[in-house]
Amino acid sequence: MFESTRWILEEPELTDTSRYGIHVSSVVRPPESSLANNTEVPMEIGIIHQYQFSSTLQRMSVITRMLGTQEFIVFCKGSPEMIISLSLPHSVPPDVLSILENYTEKGYRVIALGMRTLDDLSFSNVEDIKREDVEKQLEFLGLVVLENRLKPETKGVISILRKADINVVMITGDNILTALSVARECGIIQSGEQIIDVSVVDDDSEKAPEVYFTHSGRFKPQEVSSEISNGQMKLLFDKDPESINIPSNYRFALTGKSWQLLKEHFPEVLQRVAVKGVVFARMSSDQKQQLVQEFQELGYYVAMCGDGANDCGALKAAHAGISLSEAESSVASPFTSRDPNISCVPIVIREGRAALSTSFGIFKFMENVPLTVNADLKISSVQSYVCEAVMKISARTMTENGEEDMFQDNTANNEAETPISEDATCVENV
Repeated sequence: MFESTRWILEEPELTDTSRYGIHVSSVVRPPESSLANNTEVPMEIGIIHQYQFSSTLQRMSVITRMLGTQEFIVFCKGSPEMIISLSLPHSVPPDVLSILENYTEKGYRVIALGMRTLDDLSFSNVEDIKREDVEKQLEFLGLVVLENRLKPETKGVISILRKADINVVMITGDNILTALSVARECGIIQSGEQIIDVSVVDDDSEKAPEVYFTHSGRFKPQEVSSEISNGQMKLLFDKDPESINIPSNYRFALTGKSWQLLKEHFPEVLQRVAVKGVVFARMSSDQKQQLVQEFQELGYYVAMCGDGANDCGALKAAHAGISLSEAESSVASPFTSRDPNISCVPIVIREGRAALSTSFGIFKFMENVPLTVNADLKISSVQSYVCEAVMKISARTMTENGEEDMFQDNTANNEAETPISEDATCVENV
């Protein structure tokens, strides 16, 4: 965002603290070209206090003060759904949801911005004010649309994994429409596969939550099995999870909120949804870890790739956690890739299978050692006779052929052994 707007984010100097009358963590300035007509007081915004991003809250915010003024202003950014819910209704455009859907369906990442002036805040209590008292009654400012392009290696690696019959799913904190678009683009959702949106509605009343399976329209569940007609799927179930009959070309997509409600109110359905799930959006750090553990309880061996602090729990819980960053996630995962892409996944799988094959070979060898020892004890006298005979024949051969022939034989043997050594090195490097 700073690159596109050309605003400047700088670390504060000692003079900045004295000018603002309080310690500032960062100073933000507009492009110098926009300050040509303002020579009296330069436009600077000091960041006084910062509330870090929380995946559970889906937002972060800062308390700022503009140079030359006495008022404090809160700027908040986060998921559009969260910022809209925290904003004053009259400040939210009526068509914002349709605009949001338009961008997310195209695979863009969208965040929303809001602000609020803190009228009664003083220098003395700026550090003590509670977060929930700050991030409310915002004035909705707008949407920021970001493009996060696929890395060149992604499609090829996912294709390799799919051909090896390895199921690949996406777990993300992004909007579900953005996640579905990216999943189709990279091949996680293949052509011909139909997506069913699983949503759980809980209106906080005494009535139990209801599960909706949506393909082309929204249907309530009843005590019948699935039926398909006119391109629409009406997926219905009763208390028996085996009654959910899902065609092979249908996959599930759901959000973290629906996942949590399924886990609390419909645990008998959760495993069936997890098995057929392909996109899990708006998932918090704890929910990512829960999903990995759910797969493990179903008997799957799980590899997890992640590059952020929100992935640490899932990386630690997975059988093979692969960090694509050397930041916080690398501490929680046993593997760290120097390249920030998923091209390392097939290599880890091959190395794991090779290690498993080696372990089986060592096990078989150790199993056969006692048998070999027992056989040696029984035929020790025969071995002694054979060894003595072989030594006599070898000595006679050396005398007849001479040292030159023996040197040539050794050279030939060394040349024959060279390719084996090279092959072994190649395997080690791979």
